[in-house]
Amino acid sequence: MSMSHAFRCYLLACVIGGLSGSALNAQSDCTYDQCALRVRYRLFSGGDVVQGRSDEKVGGYSFFGFAPRLPMLAQSVDSVQVHYDAFRAGTNSGAILELIGVTAMVGGVLVATAEGSDEWAIGLTLGGLVPLFWGAVRHVQARDHLSRAVWWYNSTLR
Repeated sequence: MSMSHAFRCYLLACVIGGLSGSALNAQSDCTYDQCALRVRYRLFSGGDVVQGRSDEKVGGYSFFGFAPRLPMLAQSVDSVQVHYDAFRAGTNSGAILELIGVTAMVGGVLVATAEGSDEWAIGLTLGGLVPLFWGAVRHVQARDHLSRAVWWYNSTLR
């Protein structure tokens, strides 16, 4: 390795270190007691993302709904963004799958009551269980990513 190549690598490391340090300093202006996030889960809904000691609600999501936009996570350091993006993708795809599953099941019930076509009714109703199940799985996986994003975000606070 030549001396100029080593110097370029050192310079690049300093620039990257300076950029990531400034991102951490921008978040560290807020104390842990004021800005720490946590998720408060609800029985028949998804949950609320609350901030600080006062538990101010900054976002919420339902089990059958789409992911909320949380700017403090979307604009945070890389680890937070990776898990937040995975949370949004999992929640949104889970909601679409669940909507497809519920629509198919309702369609099956309507076909059964309107026409009496048992084959279609059974097929639609049972067929709707598959996307409904996978949507629920996606939601559970997404909640884990939200938990990790919150943990990484809180670790940047002082």
